[in-house]
Amino acid sequence: TVSTATESKPSQLLEAVTCYAPATPKVYHLPSMSEVFVQWDAPPVRGGACHVKNYQVLVEVVNLTDDSNVSSMTFMTGNAWASQQRVTQLTPEMPYRFRVRS
Repeated sequence: TVSTATESKPSQLLEAVTCYAPATPKVYHLPSMSEVFVQWDAPPVRGGACHVKNYQVLVEVVNLTDDSNVSSMTFMTGNAWASQQRVTQLTPEMPYRFRVRS
């Protein structure tokens, strides 16, 4: 036999929050032909939601003919307070695009 199931009371209402992305990164230092330092502004915080634990800096080699991504690398920051990242292993004379993900 199957018994009648009981149901709990509903939870409190929660609002889904869309997190903001970090600002567009900028290359601010070129110490050598194969490395750069990339800097960005942290995204705004919405009432304590969307706490950033660290950032990923995505580095894409770009095909200038069609603006497609040829290859990519990812660099991780060590913490949420980082607003810059050293990017190494770059090939001179290659076009790169940088993105930051939180």
